[in-house]
Amino acid sequence: MTGTAPSAETVARLVFARLDLRDPDGRPAATDAAVALVRDHGVGGFVLFGGDVASVRAATAAIREAAATAGRAAPIVTSDLERGAGQQVDGASLLPPLRALGAAGSPELARRAGEATAREARALGIDVVLAPVLDLVHPAIANPIVGLRSLGSDPAEVARLGAAFIEGVQSAGALACAKHFPGHGATSVDSHIGLPRDERARETLDAADIIPFRAAVEAGVASVMTAHVAFPDLGDEGPATFAPTIVSGLLRGELQFDGLVMTDALDMGGALDGAGGDATEAAKRALAAGADVLLHPPDPAALIAALTAASARDEGLAGAIERADARIARAREAIAPRPETETATEAEAAATALEEATLIAHTELADEIATAAVKAPPAWEPVRKATLVILDDDDRPGGDAGLELLHEARRRGAELRLFELAAADEPPRHAEIIEAAREATGAEGTLIVIASCDVRGYKGRSGLAEPLAKTARTLLASSKGPSALVALGDPIVAELAEDAPTIRAWGLDPACQRAAARTLFASG
Repeated sequence: MTGTAPSAETVARLVFARLDLRDPDGRPAATDAAVALVRDHGVGGFVLFGGDVASVRAATAAIREAAATAGRAAPIVTSDLERGAGQQVDGASLLPPLRALGAAGSPELARRAGEATAREARALGIDVVLAPVLDLVHPAIANPIVGLRSLGSDPAEVARLGAAFIEGVQSAGALACAKHFPGHGATSVDSHIGLPRDERARETLDAADIIPFRAAVEAGVASVMTAHVAFPDLGDEGPATFAPTIVSGLLRGELQFDGLVMTDALDMGGALDGAGGDATEAAKRALAAGADVLLHPPDPAALIAALTAASARDEGLAGAIERADARIARAREAIAPRPETETATEAEAAATALEEATLIAHTELADEIATAAVKAPPAWEPVRKATLVILDDDDRPGGDAGLELLHEARRRGAELRLFELAAADEPPRHAEIIEAAREATGAEGTLIVIASCDVRGYKGRSGLAEPLAKTARTLLASSKGPSALVALGDPIVAELAEDAPTIRAWGLDPACQRAAARTLFASG
């Protein structure tokens, strides 16, 4: 080998580690661990999960201070903010899912959603909005992980709205990330759990799933995240993340993208399955394919050491690391500047961008999106009185499924008889609720079934759990009076309705619930 092997610090700049602030009791330890990764290794960035406004601002300020003290560039902080900053950070604004933006069909709303998300992200110390999701929804496929995260199923429309969202994010000083290239929609396996396969021909992909990514590149998107999905007809049996024909050939070559390529999380089953369970091998294959950022490896310090040693023996790997480091440096320059160091007082002052007036404006934006997205079916007339059965697929702590819908219904003067079922309830409880709901509704009353079903990683399926789905079908089929199904969240739930009117609320967020309630109930 000729030349100089990359240093451990160069390798570390490619590693974006996990910063998990979801557990309030564990936040100090998580922040300390992140500071140590910056101080001792010089990691290039983080992917943030959870926290509240104060803890996130404190953590992002602390890691930047650690970098400045060590004479290093500030780490790049990324986060999955597909539904606004409130998706991760308590106290920030939660917007409807991207699927609601798709249903609204307004590029202006998409642009404003991107801008609002980025403004709050920047105030929190987050640099990269890991959105939009440009995977297409394929209605015939029960995809367990895309669903409401996608802008829709029409390639041209997803391209148009995705480009507008990207413009909004990057106009506010953050970087956007188009994901998951070249498309995760036509799969039935969650890549968090295993390696999905997309067997379609290249011509089919070109005519559909690749179109939104081509538009994102043309719109100047700063980064693209690869999919842990195998595409045999694109030249590789392993995940796209490891495929030179997809990353270097299709994305960088044909689409002429020269921005930042991020892997999806390297601790996911789709990546580890494609590398024999070896995280170092996964990282090496991703770099060889053309990736720059090694996102969320299981053990960042161990990966840095292993890649540093491997690059001393492998000239090709060393070259890939140097190229990736240069692209990350360019991306960092594209982020709107902020102070290199921040005291606790300065961090608190920066968070005033999330002041009440901003949050009110973004709540109004959320309601505007939801109102445009949630539409009444032709056969539905708003009612004043109804029996509601809430089916909660996700067993949220506190039993808050449909809570905002109920609040809005009562604000409108609706008279309600309420019944609830959770995914964990046993069959006798289902039978009891079915009978009670029938009795409460009678022959003339109105029955409304609220199906609350989220789309999330590691769940492994789409739609309601079968016991809840069976109960929904039974209730709707046996209703003697008017009935309706409200699909909160996963759009596939709407298929349960058969002949009953269906209101697709597109999300479980408060704005979508309020819009559903306004559609269901006449105002008093």
